[in-house]
Amino acid sequence: MLLWIIIANIFLANLFGVIFHYTHKRKTRSLLLHVFSSVNESTWEHLKLAFTPMLFLTFLNYFLLRNTYPNVIESNLYGLLMVILLIPLLYYPIRFFLKREVVFVSIGIFILSVILGYIGVYNMLLKEISLIGETISFTLLVLIFFLFGIFTFFPPKIFLFKDPVSGKYGHIRG
Repeated sequence: MLLWIIIANIFLANLFGVIFHYTHKRKTRSLLLHVFSSVNESTWEHLKLAFTPMLFLTFLNYFLLRNTYPNVIESNLYGLLMVILLIPLLYYPIRFFLKREVVFVSIGIFILSVILGYIGVYNMLLKEISLIGETISFTLLVLIFFLFGIFTFFPPKIFLFKDPVSGKYGHIRG
């Protein structure tokens, strides 16, 4: 059963990542939507496209698996952290090497990162590995969520947050 849940998570995280990708093109005034979905084409906002669906799936997984696996939240936290690290670690060297962005390569990096993140979740759940516990893991997930929200509206002026299309940072009021 666990394997099928992980496979479903991979599919759903990628599907909702794609759906959330296109919300920034909608002329909506929903600030809450912007906390959960992308507001521009920056790398940071693409990390949010993986984080948001995986966060929701973490809580679904908790209710499905908590009686069998004592480390559901912690395992998913590590999977999320893997994805958040893998996307820029794969994207920037490949972009530097190719000298331009290739959309299907970027999509492949996103999908591969989500798959590898969930392989990590699967292995941690099976081995019942726990380093920091569920309470601290939950607290860190909430903190990361708030950081995504804050940096959507008040991004640092560094490359990770810069929209390569508009040259601007974060949510642009309009």
